[in-house]
Amino acid sequence: MSVVAVQFSEHAGSAELQFAKGVVSYIMQQYASNWTSPHRIEFSNTLTLDILASVYDTALISKAIFETDFDYKARNLQDFITVVDKRLREWSSISYDHDNFLVFCATTSMSAVYMVRKGHEEAPEYAVLAVLCVLLSEKQKRERSTREPSSELNWKCLDAFCKKIGEEKEENEV
Repeated sequence: MSVVAVQFSEHAGSAELQFAKGVVSYIMQQYASNWTSPHRIEFSNTLTLDILASVYDTALISKAIFETDFDYKARNLQDFITVVDKRLREWSSISYDHDNFLVFCATTSMSAVYMVRKGHEEAPEYAVLAVLCVLLSEKQKRERSTREPSSELNWKCLDAFCKKIGEEKEENEV
């Protein structure tokens, strides 16, 4: 059993794993037309259309810059894992905010898209694992904290943040 499968089995049915699978699968379906998701995207109070739209928009905005940067860094699956691991280490040194989290989800998912295009079909599972790791680390921080700082990951706050972004985008388009 792979390391990824062990991690998934430990968190089966959790909101964090459902979120990670949903976000990565959604971006993969949008950008890798030949890829078929092994995961169903299930909307819930943790994974909403507003959140997916925000991750998609973030991926779209950073696509050109990211494509060049990532193509230079990752030529095989081990390079991909190294890049994702570096992002996880960087994540652990910053304070949570919704923008950073959306960027992390988008860039990690887009990394998987490029790796699938290069023939590495297992890359999306590593991307799901990376998003899951971030979610679990934020959950641990919250549980250890005596108070819940407003910047901590909170599903309702994240959804409201993404909904506001969507509304502002619509206003700007009109």
